[in-house]
Amino acid sequence: MVDVRLLMAAHSGPGVTTDVLERVRLIELPPELLRDILHGGGALVAPDSPDLFAASIAARVGAMGIEGEAGDVVLAARLRVLALARVLRDHFVETPAAPSDENDVVFLNRAVFVAATDEPLIVLSDGHVGFDPGGLRSRLMRLVGARA
Repeated sequence: MVDVRLLMAAHSGPGVTTDVLERVRLIELPPELLRDILHGGGALVAPDSPDLFAASIAARVGAMGIEGEAGDVVLAARLRVLALARVLRDHFVETPAAPSDENDVVFLNRAVFVAATDEPLIVLSDGHVGFDPGGLRSRLMRLVGARA
């Protein structure tokens, strides 16, 4: 489940260098990590608590035994979660999801998280790191279509 208010508040600021982006692009993350971060870390995505958010991600990375340089893995997960939140917040992609409940909680299909782990991160025109919405949309539709 994903709290829509979390998605509306999430953002990833500009300032990630191309070198850093290239390093994190090579890191393979399980879709379950992104799901767990969104499900369990809703309150920690607030821009005024980036250290708490990173610590939450690091704990999940450690618990899952994900290999790689810890700082890069945490950064890759953070960038992907925030990129996904931005795409969802701005309604760039219609996602397969169950209807919201009375608390505005949306349940996302696993395909959303698979697409977000597979889609390349790019630097957007505003300097933020994110996904090409068209590319993510196409990837998601292929995944959902393959299961239909």
